[in-house]
Amino acid sequence: MCHAATGQRLGSVPSIITVHVIWQFCDVLARSLVIHAAAYPDVPQYFFMPQSGQLDLLYNSLGKHFEKGRYGSTFRCVTRPAQDKGGFYGFERA
Repeated sequence: MCHAATGQRLGSVPSIITVHVIWQFCDVLARSLVIHAAAYPDVPQYFFMPQSGQLDLLYNSLGKHFEKGRYGSTFRCVTRPAQDKGGFYGFERA
């Protein structure tokens, strides 16, 4: 990352900013899922495969937010990856 005026390298982005961006992505993903579900009511389930531990945490958090009804439409997590084998998260309309 570079300073806009000088072009000098600023170094690494602080981890707090990275965490904030990840959770913003979670929010955008959840809202996109709700919009897609409203536009395509015939789609009963959505599947996400985590490619990293961070994405696993994100999808797990997404499931908890949906279970609490944070985004209006509720989805329930019907499939979670096995810790030793991996897999995917499956969300179904509640």
